[in-house]
Amino acid sequence: MFDRIKSFRCKLTLWATQLAYGNLAHLSFLQSITVEPQLLKDYVDILSRLLEDFENRFQQFTALELQFFLVATPFAVDVKNVPEEVLQCDTVLKQKYAGVGVPDFYQFLPREKFPNLFCTDARILAICLGGTKQLITVMFDRIKSFRCKLTLWATQLAYGNLAHLSFLQSITVEPQLLKDYVDILSRLLEDFEHRFQQFTALEPQFFLVATPFAVDVKNVPDEVLQCDT
Repeated sequence: MFDRIKSFRCKLTLWATQLAYGNLAHLSFLQSITVEPQLLKDYVDILSRLLEDFENRFQQFTALELQFFLVATPFAVDVKNVPEEVLQCDTVLKQKYAGVGVPDFYQFLPREKFPNLFCTDARILAICLGGTKQLITVMFDRIKSFRCKLTLWATQLAYGNLAHLSFLQSITVEPQLLKDYVDILSRLLEDFEHRFQQFTALEPQFFLVATPFAVDVKNVPDEVLQCDT
């Protein structure tokens, strides 16, 4: 999950950086037309705002990058970045890790021998969910919110509505250029949907967890159905 977030963030950063230097390598549509330098700056502004919003919504994940790396590569992480209470060595487990990798490795990890590492995993999960009283549905709501923003911007631009893009309101934008912007946002949305498709597929289950007594029973598996007044 964290790798997907980093990957999408890197893509936004790469596009913005390349556009700032007039590099259209990853934007085939713009390669097929003549784009004025000022328009490239406009595109960079749009991507930069998207990146800023994305960073804001997933800042908890960024703050936990070292902990994620510890969980994902427990025998490859730099020991200088590992809390002392977690430091342990086991040659047999290291070989097992090299053979099966994560996440299968954790089924061979004895909890009683490595309690601190398990506590680290649990602590990371709790923080990611916003605290012990939060649910994974909170993260899903953030993903849906960002997806809705991309969809809204693309839809509004398609109709010439610049309500949420103050920079474009301050300049004269030709209709064809608005179509270009819509194309960029649509590609971003498509990539975002692809990277978080697992969350989308689990939406009914998230809704069940978040609202167990408000969900439509027709969407609930028979083995889960119960009633308690």
